[in-house]
Amino acid sequence: MTNPQSNQRGFLIAFEGIDGSGTSTHSRLLYEFLVEQGFSVILTREPTKGAVGRLIKEALQDKFEIKQPEMFALLFAADRIQHVKEVIEPALKQGQIVITTRYIESSLAYQSAQELTREWIKAINKGIVWPDITFILDISPKDAMARLNRREKLESFENREFLSKVRDNFLERAKEEEYSVIDTTQSIQKSQEIIQDISINFFGKHHKK
Repeated sequence: MTNPQSNQRGFLIAFEGIDGSGTSTHSRLLYEFLVEQGFSVILTREPTKGAVGRLIKEALQDKFEIKQPEMFALLFAADRIQHVKEVIEPALKQGQIVITTRYIESSLAYQSAQELTREWIKAINKGIVWPDITFILDISPKDAMARLNRREKLESFENREFLSKVRDNFLERAKEEEYSVIDTTQSIQKSQEIIQDISINFFGKHHKK
């Protein structure tokens, strides 16, 4: 199979959901599937491995404290701007498919759960590329915490009460924007089959011959 876009702009796919919902797993599985189908695909994630992304990761791992939610939000926005300019936009211009684990909807869900307004969050992210497909991976906070507790150490924000607020935000946004919500309490295989079907159908509908 050839690239869906030929000499046209590529597609951006974002995987979103609370911690423990399977965003990393399903991003990787879709990437592997599309590569096997002959597509040119890039797999990326946020926070990135750039200077700002590394700073965010260290803060999430409690290596130092950022008390102000606004500061955290601005760091994520700065990391995203670099991500878009250096990775996402160039790949899309080459007609590639870009799959990202976390993107703008994670900022909207997590940061609005910290009482920042969506309008302000969108304003500091102005100028980003919005995804062609957004998958909201859904799992209950209870089940998510059961998965997260298998890790050696939890990150900041990984607690049941906070994740419940974030989940509500994701589901509200999914309803407003008509995003695909995938129940990841079912088997990985079943969830991934749904994700693959939605992606391939989307490419078929939006590929200009």
